[in-house]
Amino acid sequence: TLSGTPTTVGNYTFGIRVTDSSTGTGTWFQVVDVSMTVSAPPTITVDPATLPGATVGAAYSQTVTGGGGTAPYTFAVTAGALPAGLVLASTTGVISGTPTAGGSFNFTITATDADAFSGSRSYAFTVAAATVALAPATLPAATVG
Repeated sequence: TLSGTPTTVGNYTFGIRVTDSSTGTGTWFQVVDVSMTVSAPPTITVDPATLPGATVGAAYSQTVTGGGGTAPYTFAVTAGALPAGLVLASTTGVISGTPTAGGSFNFTITATDADAFSGSRSYAFTVAAATVALAPATLPAATVG
């Protein structure tokens, strides 16, 4: 078993000596040359670059995706917090729910690929106050008495 965590990108050639357990005459070992390439880790991306805003009391659904690595990806909020009423599905990247408070929110979502490489994106997110509409816009004329 050849194991460990490479720390330097490059091409490497080295010999592995294999020795058998015999004690008789003859060759008891062999050296095998091995070549190995250590590649740079992938750059994991999180998209989209911006998220559309939401409105208090209105259902919201938006998907963030991961790219640049090996699927499947998992997702997590790693800084800040989503607005109250919204949740992030860790396996699908769907942000959904119904916001319960308005305001500006800053948070970071991290995507981690199947090989444990990760990348993040920060979001500035706005939840607008609900719009109240009164009808009718005009009232009919009234008569005294």
